[in-house]
Amino acid sequence: MGSSQGEARTPADENAETQGFPKVFGKYVLVRPMARGGMGELFLAAAGETGGFEKMCVVKKVLRSVEDQGVHRRFLDEAKVVVRLNHANLVQVFDAGRVDEEYYLAMELVEGKDLRAVWNRCAQLHRRIPVEVAIFVIREILRGLEYAHDALGLDLVHRDISPPNLLLGYRGEVKLTDFGLAKSAIKREMTSPGVVFGRYSYLAPEQAKGLPADRRTDIYACGIVLWELLTGRQLFPSAGRSHQQALAAVRNPKVRAPSSLVPGIPDGLDAVVLRSLAKEPKDRHQAAGELRTELSNVLSRHFPGCDADRAGEFMRDIFAREYKLEGRDVAELSQRDFTGLRADAQHTSSISLSEALAAEDGSSAM
Repeated sequence: MGSSQGEARTPADENAETQGFPKVFGKYVLVRPMARGGMGELFLAAAGETGGFEKMCVVKKVLRSVEDQGVHRRFLDEAKVVVRLNHANLVQVFDAGRVDEEYYLAMELVEGKDLRAVWNRCAQLHRRIPVEVAIFVIREILRGLEYAHDALGLDLVHRDISPPNLLLGYRGEVKLTDFGLAKSAIKREMTSPGVVFGRYSYLAPEQAKGLPADRRTDIYACGIVLWELLTGRQLFPSAGRSHQQALAAVRNPKVRAPSSLVPGIPDGLDAVVLRSLAKEPKDRHQAAGELRTELSNVLSRHFPGCDADRAGEFMRDIFAREYKLEGRDVAELSQRDFTGLRADAQHTSSISLSEALAAEDGSSAM
């Protein structure tokens, strides 16, 4: 799950206060829910203890209903990795820990949408995502991946590059989020052999076979997203397919050049995309920076004026109403005084990430 604003607020959102929000959660005030997945939940939150100086952020929690210790461990593993990362193209996670019995991450709020929402809005408007914006977005994601793959000697692999985890801000900022399935050298337990992690439609062939993932797996997933942004269709649709059918399609990919499906693909781009989607990892770009450089060359040759301003202009165009409403909403919340709410809140037990990890290790050793 990402940390961008959700869709335009609904009456249910407006009634959030009658549903128990806002409420204090450790040092944060959870203003309202943003999104919910199978294992986690996102909340728009306020960080700060002085009235009138609230900073809006996002708090991610493991669902109370999830009692699987493996989920808790993966969440703590994610926290242990992401709090160390610092790059303009990664959603910044600045805090992690446990409040009472709930684990959480606190991260920056990206005012914008994830690429799934962008895709859906363009479908509603019967518009293509501009070719130059598609190339720019994936190039910027690759900047973040290039850093993450090499950061701090962690040998990090994201393993879940997909539209819901790629954020595009209203000002053109591009961010990668959700390292919940990431594999790194500091993992405390190895992934079980043959276990498939990730979304079917964005798996590399080796992932679909249950083989180990490496940085070239992330590069393949970036190639899938770019292919889909360019063509306006899914490369590996999973709807209506069984588990085995979906995996079979991914294990034996048949990829057509984007230019064979849609007009307007500039010279040289087909070759870059198809190389990123090579079935064998050895035939792909071997590093995120290599693919990023090739996309930069395509941009400089054919779209020299494309930058964050162009991407932001596109976003504010297709999400004009949301941009105004959400911006006003965040501005108003930032000036809201939650001092009284914090003062009246019942005492909660908060511990740091290191303490949570120690407690988890202690309980697993019993």
